Amino acid sequence: MRAIILAAGQGTRLKPYTEDRPKCLIEVDGRTILEHQLKNCLRAGVREAVIVTGFRGDLVEQSVAAWRGNGLASLPIKTVFNPRWKDTNNLVSLWSARKYMEEGFVLINGDDVFDHRILTRLTGENHYEIHVCMDRKDRYDDDDMKLLVSEGRVQAINKTIDPARAQGESIGIMKFTREGAGRLLKELEAMVSSPTGNTDWYTKAVERIALSGYGIGAVCIEGLRWAEIDYPEDLAFVRENLSGLFQ
Repeated sequence: MRAIILAAGQGTRLKPYTEDRPKCLIEVDGRTILEHQLKNCLRAGVREAVIVTGFRGDLVEQSVAAWRGNGLASLPIKTVFNPRWKDTNNLVSLWSARKYMEEGFVLINGDDVFDHRILTRLTGENHYEIHVCMDRKDRYDDDDMKLLVSEGRVQAINKTIDPARAQGESIGIMKFTREGAGRLLKELEAMVSSPTGNTDWYTKAVERIALSGYGIGAVCIEGLRWAEIDYPEDLAFVRENLSGLFQ
């Protein structure tokens, strides 16, 4: 299976660390977030990675070239540049990689650090054509991409769900089979040219698919460590508490 990694944004909330480099190239324990993700893809049996770049895409290209001779030579890596990265959201970044979706793929947000077993668990799920990785916690906040789930099936996914009703949080890692990818492509095509296409998250497309009645499975990864790095305090937390993920 192929992985598509969305790494086009600058990560302005993470400044000053992202003044001159994209968020995916921030280092933790001497390894960038992106390199960590690619090594996890290798460990999970992913056969190819496609990275969607934008801000300082040249630095990502340089890093990929270096990694090919430093432990990642066995993982073919392609890059796709989103020229509209500055004025669009990640729906357009995902649409930029549409030619790599047809066979099915794993989707990874470019600011996630995670236990490689999350990918292994996800790729082993076959109950639905689309699966969303979900974690649970005691309290959810307004910035969490919250989930409503019924009998293991996603009913809604957005940030506006009442935190008191939320049953989980999307961690930004999903799997689409060939059929699921085809369904996603149809939704993306309809949305990307809409009045809100530039500002929509790709999760809105996933939610629209769920609301249409198409089955989307929730894969609970509770107990496996992960983090999304949005702010300097997130980076400090990862560096202090999750360094073991980078071994």
